[in-house]
Amino acid sequence: MNGKLLIATHLLRHYIIGPHRHLVVPIGSYPNWSLMYAEEGSYQFGVGNQSDGEAGPGDIILIPPNMAFRRKSLTPVSAHFFVFKWFDGQGEEIVSLDETDFPYGKVSIRDLNRLSTTCGHLRAVGEVVQGNSNDFANHMLQDMLYLYRQEVTSVQRSLSKDQLIHEAAKHIRNQAHTPISIQQLAASVGLSQSRFTRRFNASLGMLPSEYLTRIRLQIARDLLIDTDKKMEEIAELCGYQNGFYFSRVFTKIMQISPSEYRRTYRF
Repeated sequence: MNGKLLIATHLLRHYIIGPHRHLVVPIGSYPNWSLMYAEEGSYQFGVGNQSDGEAGPGDIILIPPNMAFRRKSLTPVSAHFFVFKWFDGQGEEIVSLDETDFPYGKVSIRDLNRLSTTCGHLRAVGEVVQGNSNDFANHMLQDMLYLYRQEVTSVQRSLSKDQLIHEAAKHIRNQAHTPISIQQLAASVGLSQSRFTRRFNASLGMLPSEYLTRIRLQIARDLLIDTDKKMEEIAELCGYQNGFYFSRVFTKIMQISPSEYRRTYRF
């Protein structure tokens, strides 16, 4: 990530979709940058040549200029859609970014409380149409991009040259739904648990246990929104022993209980 990349924007348009409406335009391409965030509901999306995926609360979609953005509602959504210009530190307009430094598409944001506050401010301001600029709404857009960049920075750390740790992280992602022993994982790569933990933290910026929890909670968020599974079932699918322990971990990290998360972010 280029640390000198500034989040300086000029908001052209801000649309409020909903509440609880289906997306009516299946595909679009814009001459400027655009961003979509759904407070409620879920939808299928695709950006450029990327494979289609699903997005919902907590997921920001960044679309570069002149790139096709496909979307289709899976459930009715309440969402925000921005069109904006982006500028670097010298005031020059940015029309493209190195994807290895700042990838486009979907990034999941962990700070849901901050996103919720930002969206509340945006609803209060209302829509912004071209020719009717709003500095406060532009500031809220910049806050979303800041959260996006923070998550990308965290992910980029996983692309460390430490191949051993990279493979260990891949194993955690693939097996997060099963019981994972950090001690056994360390032994499998020929390291003591303490040395493995230090190298993992140096490479990814978090402890192995924290990384495992992050992956498991992402799985849990998707299951809470997209399925009717009970807490015990979700706990098992996320690698937790029981629903009580899963609920305790989820609430501690997300600052909201699983059942409240489901009620809040699922239509």
